[in-house]
Amino acid sequence: MKNALKLYFMNTTFGHYTYTAGPKFPDPEGVLGAGHLPFEDSFLVIGGATDDGVSYSDNIYKYNPAEEAWELREETLRSEKDHFGYIFVNREAIDC
Repeated sequence: MKNALKLYFMNTTFGHYTYTAGPKFPDPEGVLGAGHLPFEDSFLVIGGATDDGVSYSDNIYKYNPAEEAWELREETLRSEKDHFGYIFVNREAIDC
């Protein structure tokens, strides 16, 4: 299933790791090559491509662990992308 999701939980205190089924990703075509990084109390999934590599996304989704649901953010990438590098930067710390 293209939009199936498995969440990976690390518990380094007890030395074990588990996968658990998560909510289906909102994009039924999948997000091959999407960026993903920690954000606030959760993580973001950024951009990506369909499994066949024909179309790309500029969407940014945040996983809401309390609701076990995906939230489409208002922000988007400047262009549709997959397989890219990314970092968070404090805009107030740089002159741009």
